[in-house]
Amino acid sequence: ADFGQRLRAEATGSEIVAGETVRIPMSDDGHFWVTARLNGQDVRFMVDSGASVTTVSRTIAQAAGIPITFRRVMVSTANGRAWVTKSHAEALQIGPIERFDFAIDVNETDDMNLLGMNFLSSLESWRVEGRFLVLQA
Repeated sequence: ADFGQRLRAEATGSEIVAGETVRIPMSDDGHFWVTARLNGQDVRFMVDSGASVTTVSRTIAQAAGIPITFRRVMVSTANGRAWVTKSHAEALQIGPIERFDFAIDVNETDDMNLLGMNFLSSLESWRVEGRFLVLQA
């Protein structure tokens, strides 16, 4: 990506796509935020390598047609323990990177959407370069 494209990405918070690589600029809050397509719906996720499984709120799950199953489990989160429902998405896409029949947890009590390790570990590599998170399919 050229310098101008990188500056625009940092200013707008939008990701840069080049081939099978997505570069996500660091937000002012120090986190990496990315808009993904979840079953065709745009969903804003915070990238969280501390989350084992990609997690969405119940509201987002319903909007994206994620099945709300009866498979509830207790998980440990940054905010303590919480109940989540085990489910899956038909498709999760970030730029050119697409995953199908993808495991999703639905958090009943938190509105935070987290892109977790089950997505990151499906990549060839992911790394931080300066103020960018680089996802390589």
